[in-house]
Amino acid sequence: MRKMTSFTGIVRPVVPVLGAVLLAAAVSGCGGKQQSTDQEKETPAAAEQSMETEPVSADLSTAETTAAAKETTAAAVKETEAAAAKTGGMKIVRPEKPADGSPLTFIGEPFYEGKIENEDDALDAVMSVIDLLGGNENTVLEPIVIRPNEDGTVYYTFRQLQGDVVVYAATVKLVADADGMAVALISSLAPGIEAAKMKDWGVTDVQAEEIVRKETEDLDLEIVEGATERTLLPFEDDASEFYCAWVVYTNNVYTDYDTAYLAHYIDAEGDYLYALPVAEPGNADALSGEGSLLYFQGLEKDTWTGTVKKHDGTEKEITVPILRDPETGEEYLGDLERRIICADYADFYYNDSITERSRENGSWADNELLIYDTFVRVYDAYLDAGWEGPDGDGSPVLLLMDWVGEDGEPYQNACYAGRQSGFQVFQFNRLDPDGECTDIIAHEFTHCMTGTLMTSNIYMNEYGAINEAFSDICGNIIEAMLQDTEDKTWLIQENGTPIRSMSDPRLYEQPEFVWDQYYVPPVMTATDNNDNGGVHINSSLLNLVGYRLNEAGMELPDQLYYWMNVALAMTPRTDYAQLVDLLPWSMEEAGYPEYKDTIRDAISEVGFENTELPESAPADSGMLAYECPFYVSEMDDSMDAVALFYNVDTDKAYVTWPDYTTDVVAATLPEGYYVTSLIFADMEEGDMLYAVLMDDGWEFFPEAEDLGDVLDEREDVYICFLGEGEITELETDTLKTALENL
Repeated sequence: MRKMTSFTGIVRPVVPVLGAVLLAAAVSGCGGKQQSTDQEKETPAAAEQSMETEPVSADLSTAETTAAAKETTAAAVKETEAAAAKTGGMKIVRPEKPADGSPLTFIGEPFYEGKIENEDDALDAVMSVIDLLGGNENTVLEPIVIRPNEDGTVYYTFRQLQGDVVVYAATVKLVADADGMAVALISSLAPGIEAAKMKDWGVTDVQAEEIVRKETEDLDLEIVEGATERTLLPFEDDASEFYCAWVVYTNNVYTDYDTAYLAHYIDAEGDYLYALPVAEPGNADALSGEGSLLYFQGLEKDTWTGTVKKHDGTEKEITVPILRDPETGEEYLGDLERRIICADYADFYYNDSITERSRENGSWADNELLIYDTFVRVYDAYLDAGWEGPDGDGSPVLLLMDWVGEDGEPYQNACYAGRQSGFQVFQFNRLDPDGECTDIIAHEFTHCMTGTLMTSNIYMNEYGAINEAFSDICGNIIEAMLQDTEDKTWLIQENGTPIRSMSDPRLYEQPEFVWDQYYVPPVMTATDNNDNGGVHINSSLLNLVGYRLNEAGMELPDQLYYWMNVALAMTPRTDYAQLVDLLPWSMEEAGYPEYKDTIRDAISEVGFENTELPESAPADSGMLAYECPFYVSEMDDSMDAVALFYNVDTDKAYVTWPDYTTDVVAATLPEGYYVTSLIFADMEEGDMLYAVLMDDGWEFFPEAEDLGDVLDEREDVYICFLGEGEITELETDTLKTALENL
């Protein structure tokens, strides 16, 4: 059976806005299938050439031979014409597996001759190349969503199962054009997963939740009831070996990230593994209900016009929709048509109630009016692009104002907080001028859009950096479309205090390319200390690609349409390598072939394909590196390691961490003299432990509160000179010994 939900297709700016079309979300499982493709058909020219060179039988006359050749040629031409008619004239090419045997993650041309009319046809097309994706005839794929675009293209999304257990973030998207031809495939399939029944689990979901409670008893966490689920996780990111785990969802008490929940992972034996910030529980739809609509019943729409004061003291006149209770005459900040309610953050989280923002002393707070007004205008900008509401489905929205802790102290941040109680929830504070920073409001709005189109997002390493970049790019596009900025350099939050530059990333300590200064490697475990693997640091790489497209003169509505179509094609595990193929393909698919070279040049500039440690240092820099082989294998699970390179001349510290794929610490740095340190953070207690490279080897300093304590007390700290173009490998033989003797 299917659940039918309304969906407004993404609208290309050069065509009229379309009405709502249907989104089919299949909820029933579907068994794996294997289907072989026909061999590629010869063209008429090729057929004629083969006939001319083929040996002629000796017992046939010349006339008979010529007639036979013509007949055979005519048959080949007829067969080719029939195949061309069947495929709309497109050439069908079954791709080859990479020479290194790795699975394909992207196919950007017609590869399947059958016509795609439904999810069963789409599944047949996927299974025809399943061996190239790392699967086999036992691979089980379940259809979860069908998204038609306004040009007739349809995106079929499947998730991978083992038995009845979902494989974490393993999805495949099949793209069919308006004629039903399979024109592309984007895969994050997990190799080696089959449909065999899983063995009995050692713990139940209830026990898993209790394990989380005990593990996090010092934190203010609450279990999301009914959301705990089973999954399969890779032993290492992108590895082919998986293990069984429970996922228990709680609220997120860490305020540095744009996520409302923590996903806690417990293996089948009951061991607590780690926690990862996520936008919403995997089965959030089961929790949504329809109770949110009750908050709008009995209210009437109205508007409020007035003057508000901005953070710099200037004034602005705005008109916003409001809600009016006809019985009491009371007015609330909210919108009946867009189904938006502004409410109090503390009451929602600490008192389990929705307290609408009503007038106090005849007025509302200026900063909240500005936030609300900006959100409404961002909502409408996306609506003009064919996307209704943050999730594209017009779901009710809750804007939580005055984000504070239980002690009443404000959090200086804004975030998309996922789907809760039937609302798409956003949180704002009273310190930042978020309402005057359209790029920030649109940034958070976009987090919901990309999460919906991608089905989910792994908020760490490359995946999280790409996700953050999408919000930055679309946020700046929306801000410019609404003419809310005069900035041409694409700063982030320039109407408040700028925090990032998309045109010049180094201004705010972000890399311009892979292995540039400030670039950071992937991590095994996402933490606050490592920015979830650099999601807000390495986001500059795709940001720069977005800026280059704007710099090339592409119209703003066309840019928004393009990036929304890229998000539509992405999977939860879309990484830099997949973007190399996906970005140019999406540009062609969206109808802007004139910008393909711009995209390719930008991809080359940021070096998406250069994630391995370089053999030479980038221009104007050097590199310091050392091995940290014990980091993954022998570190306590509660410990987190951050590497620090301190320039003694400029008094500037450069932060990175061990690359979990190589156990190497490496950083690109300006020329200068450096002190090398490792900082081990106890994620449970919050304590810091400093290890510093001394003249005679590594030494730990348990009493030091910061690196300055060591520099002040000891004169034998090793200071290394790094010149431009140099790669200097530091000694690490004594590091493991020092840790063992600690």
